[in-house]
Amino acid sequence: MQSSQSCLIRGTVQVDECLIGGPEENKQGRSLDSNKHKVLMMVEQVKNKKGKTTMGRAYAQKINGYSADDFRPVMQKIH
Repeated sequence: MQSSQSCLIRGTVQVDECLIGGPEENKQGRSLDSNKHKVLMMVEQVKNKKGKTTMGRAYAQKINGYSADDFRPVMQKIH
């Protein structure tokens, strides 16, 4: 599924990164030379009908690294 990116995320947004892929031999923790896919996830916080904070729209994007320079273009496109 691909987003049209016509609906921007608004308000408070939770952002996190993760690795997608199985265990790698002789590697522990997060590594820059991993064969796993690095993904940046963003989830909008919204109020439901009862006034409680819950999750709204979510976006995920493959990234090349963990630096602010890798995050910034993705976040500016969505937020």
